[in-house]
Amino acid sequence: MGKVLSKFMKKLSTDGPKRIIMLGLDNAGKTTILYRMKRTEDFHTVPTI
Repeated sequence: MGKVLSKFMKKLSTDGPKRIIMLGLDNAGKTTILYRMKRTEDFHTVPTI
């Protein structure tokens, strides 16, 4: 999973704005992936309802 995410981040770092649709089941880690793409420092997510 980490290698897939790092390849994806390299493609995002190219010029121009990007749009991403994130679909998934409950508690699948969508918010965690979103925060990892936005931030580089450590973070603590609050479970979404």
